[in-house]
Amino acid sequence: MPELHTRTILLDIPAPAQAPLYLLDPSSPLLWWREGSWLIGRGELLTYEFGGSHRFTEAAELWERLSRHAEERGSLVDLPFPSEPLAFATFAFSDISETPSLLVVPELLLGCTKGQLWARTTDIHDSCTGLASLSDDDLERYVRGLFCEYLAAHEAEFSAASSAEHATMLTASANEEIAHERAVTRALHLIEEGKLKKVVIARRARGELSKNFSLPRVLRHLIEAYPTCQVFCVDGFFGASPETLLESHSGLLHARVLAGTRPALADVNSTRPALLEDTKEMTEHSFAVASLTDVLHEASEGVQEEGPYVLQLPNVEHLATDVYAQARSTSLLELLADIHPTAAVAGTPRSQALEAILALEDADRGRYAGPVGWIAGSDGEFAVGLRSAQIRGRVLEAWAGGGIVEGSQARREFEETEAKLAPIRSALTPGGSPV
Repeated sequence: MPELHTRTILLDIPAPAQAPLYLLDPSSPLLWWREGSWLIGRGELLTYEFGGSHRFTEAAELWERLSRHAEERGSLVDLPFPSEPLAFATFAFSDISETPSLLVVPELLLGCTKGQLWARTTDIHDSCTGLASLSDDDLERYVRGLFCEYLAAHEAEFSAASSAEHATMLTASANEEIAHERAVTRALHLIEEGKLKKVVIARRARGELSKNFSLPRVLRHLIEAYPTCQVFCVDGFFGASPETLLESHSGLLHARVLAGTRPALADVNSTRPALLEDTKEMTEHSFAVASLTDVLHEASEGVQEEGPYVLQLPNVEHLATDVYAQARSTSLLELLADIHPTAAVAGTPRSQALEAILALEDADRGRYAGPVGWIAGSDGEFAVGLRSAQIRGRVLEAWAGGGIVEGSQARREFEETEAKLAPIRSALTPGGSPV
């Protein structure tokens, strides 16, 4: 097990008005953006792969060993952020997925926390080379040079007029609507037979990357169009998720459960009932909240709920509930093992819902609806990998789904998935509207 050393410095550089996405490593973009604070990783010092039903516990055990033997070097800095090594993380949705789950420790971590810019190097004991060998002053000069060099090279790209060469079009199979409605109908039959209370049925859309595809441009669109979401990129998996699966800061836990969704209204004079008064949507939401709180009541203390309330986004409106708790000794990654997948992305009962998903969906979800985020020591933030897409070579694959409960209508469920694909579609189209 490698012994990691970290060194953090505060940067005397004014925080840019926008996240400096031009600093993303083109060979392996690593990004976490949330409400103006951000993390950008450059260079992969260590990458660990996991798979199968034990992927979370194996990741938790490895991360605990890495963190236990890590050492902080240099002067202590006054920064409201963990000082331990940090890993970007992405996990596959399913135990049987062929897509690997990853922990990626970057060699250089650039961050902005409450308006303060900082940089952190991580290296392996007895191999202090590269950036880790620089003095604090030389490291700051290096980062300043990155800002200047990449800003000059990439601002022109961001500000240049968009063209069709930048657009990537998502397409689905010719009978996608019929196939999805058929899957929803079969799910409703399972519910009527008493085998399920809820199941989430998802579908995919695919596209070939355009000639001048720019991932930083796409990520900037997501940040600007969805400023209340968590924008992420790990191993080609990117998106803008509105749902916090679980975050932990000094033992304080928080999750935001989203379930019960409708496309945003284009007609302000519509007579459809308010979301909080829709029995079907409220039932779906209650299943999702219970699937989370049942775990937290066992693994933490002082569980409190705030909600439900309506979370309005440009493309959809969600029923949302915030859940707070105080962690016991269980690690964040071990908690994810118990929490994932919640009823918000799988269904209830969980095992039966997962069997139905395997039978009714036509492809492996990969990392869609799996946990994605970062971990440093025992702290971390994980979103549900929604409003997302995966890049593999020159092919991009996006997913969207919806919860099926008694009273669901197949046509409405397809329309909901169309609305949920809108963030990725619009980001892939130059000048695209968020809805």
